[in-house]
Amino acid sequence: MKKILGAPKSIRELFTGVKYSIHYYQREYQWQRKQIEELVEDLTGEFLEYYAETHERNEVEKYITEEAFNKSSAKWIPPKSLVIALAGQGKTKGMVAQVQFETTCNQSLGVIVPNDKIYNRFLQYWLKNNYLNIRSLGGGDKGDGLNLVMIGGIPIPIPLFNEQVLIANFLDNKNFEFDTFIQKSQQEIELLKEYKTALISEVVTGNAAHAKCPAQNANDYPA
Repeated sequence: MKKILGAPKSIRELFTGVKYSIHYYQREYQWQRKQIEELVEDLTGEFLEYYAETHERNEVEKYITEEAFNKSSAKWIPPKSLVIALAGQGKTKGMVAQVQFETTCNQSLGVIVPNDKIYNRFLQYWLKNNYLNIRSLGGGDKGDGLNLVMIGGIPIPIPLFNEQVLIANFLDNKNFEFDTFIQKSQQEIELLKEYKTALISEVVTGNAAHAKCPAQNANDYPA
């Protein structure tokens, strides 16, 4: 016999990838307009208790009621904290990120709240650089997970605080330069793909003389 378990769920969890059915002997009445309106009113009222016009969509989809929070394993995370995935498929386990606003999490994430001796961005770079070593603590690509004891035992170098800030700022700037270069390169690749497609079309239709390379300097590419 199946157990009936009560657990708080978000709207997304209730309606994503699932189907519901009611056995005929449980159908004391049919859902009609009145019941649907009551359900929508209840959901709307609960939603409006937390909604603000300034909230972005990604914030709204993570709403959790106070009752659901109290009944769950969720914990509040202060802004600028680091979170690290304790489990997950593929490359998820061991990945680290920084939260920018107060939020909640469950037991699937470990939370690191740096003290005044360590700069959060420096710590984030250090943990990212040791991603494979951290994964190995939890069995690498195996299904084993990490835990807080493992995370707490990771050795962390602690240079002077101002040096940590300088290191993190340097890496932030370099990452921005690389990301900008990668984005520009990808745009040029797309233009070359378009040129390739256009050239093939023009050649097979006998109008090759009219095909023009969209790159800034067509002589840099094969024609």
